[in-house]
Amino acid sequence: MNTKSILDILDKPGINALHLKAGVSPIVSKDGRLGLMAGVRPLSAAGVVTLAQGIMDEEQRRAFAGLQDVDFTIDRGDAPRLNARL
Repeated sequence: MNTKSILDILDKPGINALHLKAGVSPIVSKDGRLGLMAGVRPLSAAGVVTLAQGIMDEEQRRAFAGLQDVDFTIDRGDAPRLNARL
């Protein structure tokens, strides 16, 4: 899983959230129901951080590095916006 695959998942019809947590396969919220993504191995803590940093801007990366906590939104133009809390 990489940054592009995160954005591709979020662009699918009915998908309104992607939850990434260390030790668990990614969880997708589709049409209001949560489910593990089939065929995707659980992510390590380092894997979650790497994926998250791939969608953060430099300011968000600095905030996360200092506090190990950050909330942000990415406006993607015509695509649905991306909200994240790490």
